[in-house]
Amino acid sequence: MVILCSAKMGPGTFEAKFNPLSQLEEIDSIYILRKEKGPDIDKVKYILLPGICKFPVINLILTPLLLAYYSFRLKADVILAYHVIPHGIFAYLGHLFTGKPYIIGQTGLDIQTLVNRKFSGAMLLSVLKKARFFNVPGEKSRMYWLSKGLNSARVKALHSSINTEVFKPDNSEKKYDFIFVGRLTEVKRIDYIIRSFAECHKYNPDAKMAIVGQGTLEAELKEL
Repeated sequence: MVILCSAKMGPGTFEAKFNPLSQLEEIDSIYILRKEKGPDIDKVKYILLPGICKFPVINLILTPLLLAYYSFRLKADVILAYHVIPHGIFAYLGHLFTGKPYIIGQTGLDIQTLVNRKFSGAMLLSVLKKARFFNVPGEKSRMYWLSKGLNSARVKALHSSINTEVFKPDNSEKKYDFIFVGRLTEVKRIDYIIRSFAECHKYNPDAKMAIVGQGTLEAELKEL
C-alpha cells in the first residue's frame, strides 16, 4: 500500500502518528505533502509544497490540486489527513478529483466546536461522512460523532502511540507519584486534578505530583 498524506503537526505528535504506521508490513511508502521536511522515519518521504503556498489563499487552491496530481503519479491507494481543517478538506477535494478513498485523523477538540456552526457545520459533516474512516482520539469523541449521524463502522477510536524505545522503565529514583503532561488550558480541567490531589494528600502527606506544560492558565493554576 502507498499512502499520500496531508499533515502539519509539530515534533512529538508527528512521530507518534507515523512511526507505528511505518512499521506495518502492508505499507510500502508514505508520502507526506507539507511545507517543510519532517523527522526521518522509515518509509516516510516528504514532498515539499512550493514556497508560494505560504500565502493562505494560494495554499487552499494549490494543495488539493497537488494531492490529486501526486495521487496519480505515485499510484497512491489512499489519501490520509491529520487535522480536519484544512487537511481533511484537502483530502476530500483530492478524493473528488481522483476517486481515491480518504481517511481523516482528528487531533484536538476544536472541530467538535466548529461542526456546530450554522453554515460551515453541514459542510464539515459531509466531509467526515464521506471519509472511508474517521479516526478519533477516544471513546467519548467517538460517541459524540455517532450522535452527529456518522456511520459507527467508519468512526474508530485510535489515539497516538508511545515510543517504548524512548519511554521505558529504568532504575532512576522516583520523584513523583503522579505526573500530568499537557496544555495548561481550561479544556484539560487541571483544576480538578489539583483539587483531587489535595484530597489525596490529606491521607498521604508524602505524595507528590508534577504538572508539566504551558498554557493560558499557567499563572492561575500555580496560584491554585
